[in-house]
Amino acid sequence: MEIIKIIQNTPVWVWIVFLYLIISGVSSTKKHKLHIAKLFVLPCAFLFLFVFNLIQEHSIKLFGICMALFVIGCIFSLIFMKKGGIVEVEEHSVILEGSLSGLVLSILVFSTKYFFSYKRAIESYYDSYTVIENVIYSILTGISASILVLRLLEFKKLKRKDKM
Repeated sequence: MEIIKIIQNTPVWVWIVFLYLIISGVSSTKKHKLHIAKLFVLPCAFLFLFVFNLIQEHSIKLFGICMALFVIGCIFSLIFMKKGGIVEVEEHSVILEGSLSGLVLSILVFSTKYFFSYKRAIESYYDSYTVIENVIYSILTGISASILVLRLLEFKKLKRKDKM
């Protein structure tokens, strides 16, 4: 059983990160209050990792493909998500409606990074793996970026409404 071998050889810190993502993702499925800074941390982290990862790649074709897929991810998310989930704006925090999007995105990004890091560690890493990893990650980052934009727009709109 290779899967059991993979699980046994996974460092403890990876399991801690995974547990944190699960706990924070599950808690985000319920209506909750969140500090404004924390609202944008995950989408900004995904964007930073995406850009950092693309800068490391030396292929202009791959960069173009990733940017196109990033845009497709944004469009996909904008079609299926009509708003950012902000219910109410307070002075330094917001109240968000519960959503599975944070949990799903976190697990998908974690799984993608874990799988391809494992592949890199145990075998010679083929260029096709790099393309597949970047395709998946580009789409997920596009979805995350559009969530960020939706939240920013909704935050601005609700903040303006509060001032009136």
